Amino acid sequence: MSMYRTTLEQIEKRASLLKKLRPAYEEIIDFYSAIFTAQEASKLELDLEPIIIDPNVIKIKVESGMPLISPYQFTIDFKHAKELFLKLCKIAEGKAPKLKIDAENIISALSKNSLDLDKIFRTTIEKEQKYLKEVGSLLNLNEDALNFFALAAVAPSIQTCSVQLSHYINPNSPSDSLSAKSLSSNGNLEVVWKHGYCPICGSPPQLGFFSQDGEKHLVCSLCMHFWKVSRMGCSLCQNQDKEKHQYFFNEEEKEYRVYLCSSCGKYLKFVDLRELARDFYPPIEQLCTLHLDMQATEQGYSSAV
Repeated sequence: MSMYRTTLEQIEKRASLLKKLRPAYEEIIDFYSAIFTAQEASKLELDLEPIIIDPNVIKIKVESGMPLISPYQFTIDFKHAKELFLKLCKIAEGKAPKLKIDAENIISALSKNSLDLDKIFRTTIEKEQKYLKEVGSLLNLNEDALNFFALAAVAPSIQTCSVQLSHYINPNSPSDSLSAKSLSSNGNLEVVWKHGYCPICGSPPQLGFFSQDGEKHLVCSLCMHFWKVSRMGCSLCQNQDKEKHQYFFNEEEKEYRVYLCSSCGKYLKFVDLRELARDFYPPIEQLCTLHLDMQATEQGYSSAV
């Protein structure tokens, strides 16, 4: 299923609460909460054609363990993405000192019509860094900043498409494995995705969580779809050897766990909603646990993203 749409007031409330709980993150929370608020506001303005997938194609993909679409197939509302891109750059000017100069340079390039944002958006989604490097070199722009703003600008379109596409997947299936035989007459699937990548777009997870009933889910790093996985083994590489798995947590933050797998060499952060005394909004939780990323990388593990 895809993440529920949160309200602007809910984002502000969560950001305010987390700034009190994590004062060291105050500056970064201020910046990103403004980004998230702008993205959610943009979703209300989108005009997107639905993505239609033939049931026979779905069956083939399911049998092959393939996601429904590739990232480049997401429908993008370029008009509103461009408006959001500029708005995000202006937010960075005022709230992100480390991005201020980069944002100013990008805004200047936009004013001179020097950027082909349509192509930048597409190459960013497709992870074609060569084009961003060429643009950055030609216009003296930071390619990482370009990538950041571009991906943030198309995120509302991608997440909205993900919500639309999720109707092909029934999240209430009791099955522990993906099976094509559960394809129903209307093309929907009753599945539990048994892979370490998103069943919608194939992207890796940015975060995991345990629901109130203890079920284990992963959250897509690109489209924000979340899916149920087995509680046993590595959620990323599916290795079942218990000796290769471990996790750590801090006593002061019992709502968080970091799972490590020596088989694939990766780690994944999880939020236990049974221990969380606030509404769950994955982007903010991801943001406020950077210290856990540092602990995992210090132990020699790399992120799934």
